[in-house]
Amino acid sequence: MTTATPDLTGKTIIRLPEVMKKTGLSRATIYRRMAAGTFPKSISIGDSEARQAPVGWLLDEIEAWIAQRINGRTVAGHTDQSAAA
Repeated sequence: MTTATPDLTGKTIIRLPEVMKKTGLSRATIYRRMAAGTFPKSISIGDSEARQAPVGWLLDEIEAWIAQRINGRTVAGHTDQSAAA
């Protein structure tokens, strides 16, 4: 039995310092939002299950989260979507 190989084209894993730089969030806020389900989950990039095992985030998920925040923002009492109408 063979399993399909996932298409990883364009998939980039970034580490916490880059996630913090891109989002402007602190480490604590990132992990708090992950626990609340309001931020993309990290993925293990090491073989260890230890607490300090290396993790990363998919760049496209972080960029999608940023885009969602931009699209949902309020400017001068209007959401971006209503301002475009």
